[in-house]
Amino acid sequence: MIAALWAGALHCHAAFAADIVLAPPPNGGFSVTSSDKTQIRLRVDEASGAVTVPGLASAPQQGTPVCHGPGGVLGHCAAVVGATGATGAAGATGATGPAGATGATGSAGPTGATGVAGPTGATGPSGATGATGNAGPTGATGVAGATGATGSTGALGPTGGTGAAGPAGPTGATGSTGPTGSTGSTGATGATGAAGSVSAGVTIREVTQSSVGAQVCAVTSCCLPGEKVLGGGHAASTGQTAPEDAGVYLGESRPVADCGGNTGAFGWSVRALNSYRSNLQSCSAYAICAQ
Repeated sequence: MIAALWAGALHCHAAFAADIVLAPPPNGGFSVTSSDKTQIRLRVDEASGAVTVPGLASAPQQGTPVCHGPGGVLGHCAAVVGATGATGAAGATGATGPAGATGATGSAGPTGATGVAGPTGATGPSGATGATGNAGPTGATGVAGATGATGSTGALGPTGGTGAAGPAGPTGATGSTGPTGSTGSTGATGATGAAGSVSAGVTIREVTQSSVGAQVCAVTSCCLPGEKVLGGGHAASTGQTAPEDAGVYLGESRPVADCGGNTGAFGWSVRALNSYRSNLQSCSAYAICAQ
């Protein structure tokens, strides 16, 4: 049922500008598989428009149905109520249930009012003399007496020794900048440099690997002995039309030394990969070489 609902939703809605659109090729389809590509989890058939979920029959059972409205929009089903059936006969009276448990003890009532005070009792006999109490705390300090008169000045003491040298004073401020000196004489003209070399020419050397038939293709183009590699490029093809040709990307495209196992030779190495269903059919490496 869910497969049919999804099919209706896929065929009745127009795509919006911000949507991600999956357009299968004619007589093809769109499939979501397991990670090892051995089981189909969801498939949309282009020819019939049918949506299939092979694992639905073995999935855990759920309690809420799914319905669709105009245009194939999915949502909760409206409650479906059948006609009211006839009233059944009254059942027999059930047996008396067991007595319920004893309820909890209620809270204590409020305290009663204070009764009237009784008459004053007779005076009791005098008690025995109590023990002597502890000594009281020390009294506060008295006020200080008046300051005595100043004594006479004593005799002059001997001269003290010379004190240690004091710390060095802080560094003085930087003086103002002196006047600018006169311009020196012009130096002698240097010797003329050696003439630079000019490349005799640039050549693009191509190496193509065809009939690959795999998801990875690696190829290297080498310059001739004595040439330097200035740059390079690549080309790779699945031999398919869109969208099958959109999964090709580069693993590497870089210069190499000792190209082809030849010491001192330079070249350009390319490694192309395909992340889609079709294998690579060819790949090429281009080396831009110059003397």
